[in-house]
Amino acid sequence: MQAGHQPGRLHPDVSHLLAGYYDALVLQRPAIVLLIAALATAFFGLHAPGFKLDASADSLVLENDQALRYYRAIRARYGLDDNLIVTYTPHGDLFSDAVLDDIRVLRNSLDGLERVESVVSLLDAPLISSPPVTLTELSREVRTLDSQGTDRALARLEFTTSPLYRNLLISPDGKTTALQVNFSRDETYHELLERRDRLRIKDLDDNLTKQERAELAAVSQRFDEYSASQLDQQNADIATVRTILDRHRDRADLSRFANFAGYSCR
Repeated sequence: MQAGHQPGRLHPDVSHLLAGYYDALVLQRPAIVLLIAALATAFFGLHAPGFKLDASADSLVLENDQALRYYRAIRARYGLDDNLIVTYTPHGDLFSDAVLDDIRVLRNSLDGLERVESVVSLLDAPLISSPPVTLTELSREVRTLDSQGTDRALARLEFTTSPLYRNLLISPDGKTTALQVNFSRDETYHELLERRDRLRIKDLDDNLTKQERAELAAVSQRFDEYSASQLDQQNADIATVRTILDRHRDRADLSRFANFAGYSCR
């Protein structure tokens, strides 16, 4: 090693040679370099519409992730988490007739979508303190904002102070509410997912037969194809929801957050 040369750095002669190549190939040929850059940009731009990013939990964790397996078991036992949350901030008083009527129209429009199972809104939440009711009374009739004779002042107080609703269904200042749009469970997706994961777990123990290995490959391919088609369907659903929300933007500020089978998008 020559005196004065530090380990980890290019030799001065090599550095000078690389600088010469860069000057000859790039700096002295700007037109060619710009043409290549433009062609590369055009090529990737043409293919950009076909680019898909799989941001699902399935693609972001290890195959044998115990937390993911536990989450899926709980999800299968207690219900769905394929949903879309819409926040609604009216230009007027949230508990006025006009605003509640607009929320009702919005809720019914969302509930009418083919894949929607239910919509939970301010109008559907049970009131148990407006006025206070016993469990016996609650079992006979569930009072909501849509019920006849509901005291809206008491309902506002309950919604903004109850830990069941505050910061979940309504903001503490009573100016913003949320609607939860629940989508039907996709049985085909979950059936393919469970079959694939069951074979993957067995494969980790090196216990797959030749037939099971072929089945794993086939199920994995089918799952990937089906997931891609479902992602297109979810994008279509969100586009339809966006169209519905646009009909109400002259009366309220709205935003949305969707969560589908581990996919999250705004």
